[in-house]
Formats: sequence, structure tokens, C-alpha cells
Amino acid sequence: MTLKDRKTYMGGSDMNRLVNGGRDEWPKLWEEKTGRSNQDDLSNNLAVQMGSHTESFNIQWFVENTGLPLQSEDQPWVSINDQGVPCGGYLDARLTDETILECKHTFDFNKMDSVVARYMPQLQWYMWLSITDNAYLSVFFGNRRWEYVFIQKDWDYITRLRVLASEFWAHVRDDTEPTK
Repeated sequence: MTLKDRKTYMGGSDMNRLVNGGRDEWPKLWEEKTGRSNQDDLSNNLAVQMGSHTESFNIQWFVENTGLPLQSEDQPWVSINDQGVPCGGYLDARLTDETILECKHTFDFNKMDSVVARYMPQLQWYMWLSITDNAYLSVFFGNRRWEYVFIQKDWDYITRLRVLASEFWAHVRDDTEPTK
């Protein structure tokens, strides 16, 4: 799979950063999107690599334990140009009923509510981009526990994300550094 250049669109991880990091995250993300700095090299980040390497197993585990069938094992690319803001992302998986599946791997003692809160921007972003009303979040907690949760599309939340993305992207488009 050829990955899109992350500098050219607003993705689900970007939305997580803007929501969870607040205005403090804007200058760093702007520098990345405008090519002034590179994204952090995560090739030696254990947490990131663990999640990446367990993703296919997480999908398999979810399907086997829920009985919900996959539409495809490929990571589908979804995108929309929203009034001049290029928006996109790679879904972890899509089920046959068009519901999306997002997979995460976190530490043993984390709580599902915390994981949902952290990744809600990404989940809502992907539901909007993929034109679907529902998502599952499948989570490995260390190597002891697995849980999943069903999430519904929230149009009010998505509207706030779109406004945030538009405000941020204006800085990228106009090459004006945002302030914290």
C-alpha cells in the first residue's frame, strides 16, 4: 500500500492532536504540515510499534470473538475535500455492514472510557469521512484483556471537528503560523 503524504491532508491522528493537545499542539502540527519540520520518527517508539504490529491480530480477534464479518482486509483510504480542507485517513478495517473498526493497544490498567475519550476525534472523523453511522473500537489492554465498544456518529461533534480543521488548515493554506 502506498501511503499518502500526511502533510497534504487532515487525518484522524491530526484531529486527535488538535482536540487532545489543544492550541499548544497547533504550532508543531503547522510546522509539520508546511514542511518546516518533520513528524516525529516513531520507528523506535515501542507503544506505536506495538499497536502497529498487533493491529492485524486485533482485527482477527475482533472478528473471531464477535462473529462480525469484515468487508475487506485492506486498509481503505477515505477522503473528502471539505470546503478547501483536504481530509483523509486510512481505516483499520470496515465490516460488511459498512461499520468501521478502529484498533488500539494500550497499557494494562487503562480504562475503556479513557481510551474512548482519547480517540473520539479520530473515530468521529473516520465515520464522517467514510459516510457511515457507526464504529467499533477494539482495544487490547496490555496482554491480559481485550474489550470493544460500539460508537455512534455524533453530528455535533463532527461539526466542531470540521470547524477546528478549517481554522487550522487556514494557517497551512495561508502560511501563517498559529499561536498557542
